[in-house]
Amino acid sequence: MTEREQIRIDIKRKLNSYRELSAEHQQLADELARMETLLGAPAIPNMDGMPKGTTVSNPVERWALKHLELQQRYWDQIDDLVAGQAEIESLIETLEPTERRLARFRYIDGLTWENVCDRMCYSWRQTHRIHGRMLDKLVAAEMEKQLRS
Repeated sequence: MTEREQIRIDIKRKLNSYRELSAEHQQLADELARMETLLGAPAIPNMDGMPKGTTVSNPVERWALKHLELQQRYWDQIDDLVAGQAEIESLIETLEPTERRLARFRYIDGLTWENVCDRMCYSWRQTHRIHGRMLDKLVAAEMEKQLRS
């Protein structure tokens, strides 16, 4: 397999990953919202200045601390997902309008090729011709980027 073919496969894999990234992003956002609902208004930790042990004895405080830890993990994961989505968006932005529409229909909206053809009002052959041209542009840009670095 040539380097160009491998780059083409990698680009298609990256484009195809957008739906999964987006779905996971939404799932984590939903989970954060659910956790916020469950948490409600937790009791504020006791700040009366009296010496206490190192452990949190109030069950609500313990649950709130665990919630905050989990929430931070989710936010870190969302940051990673958003970075992946931004990388894919930057790829798509370099394309011509017709190619961008095709890329969004296929890779972001997850439409089947038949639905992409219908939405774009192009034949199967023309849609795939545009797709091939789009991939060629992305491969050329990636190869150029690799040569510069």
